[in-house]
Amino acid sequence: MHGGAVDASDARLISAIAGGDRRAFEVLYRSYFPRLTRFLHCMTRNVQLIEEIVNDTMLVVWQKAFSFDGTCKPSTWIFAIAYRKACKAIKGLDEPVD
Repeated sequence: MHGGAVDASDARLISAIAGGDRRAFEVLYRSYFPRLTRFLHCMTRNVQLIEEIVNDTMLVVWQKAFSFDGTCKPSTWIFAIAYRKACKAIKGLDEPVD
């Protein structure tokens, strides 16, 4: 599969997820888990944190799939969510705990 076909396939999955399709979510999750893990490993070397961020990211995908409007590639949308989640998590690690 080339980029365009993958993007179209991912967009269809996101559309199905917006309709509550758990199977589509599972397929998308499996497809993105290794890619997100590699991406997040560059930002934080904390394995537990990476898994938490991936799960938080995919939860947002599940909850906000209806808001994906196709103005960017599905991967761009998902990685942007992961990036924001990672920044928040990393910032959280730096803050002193009361």
